Amino acid sequence: MRKPIEIFLIIIMCAIITFGLRALPFAIFRGERKMPVWLEQLGKELPPLIMAVLIVYCLRDLT
Repeated sequence: MRKPIEIFLIIIMCAIITFGLRALPFAIFRGERKMPVWLEQLGKELPPLIMAVLIVYCLRDLT
């Protein structure tokens, strides 16, 4: 069994990595640098597509 300090360090490390990955696009595309067109299009189309996949996944076992 892991010690509580090890679990705490693992949680902190995961939080730092998650924050870094979420902040990375803002750091890359700030100021004069613009996002590529394909990335903007992906940002518009991906959320509804993900919702559709989740709905199909949730309803797949219904008879």
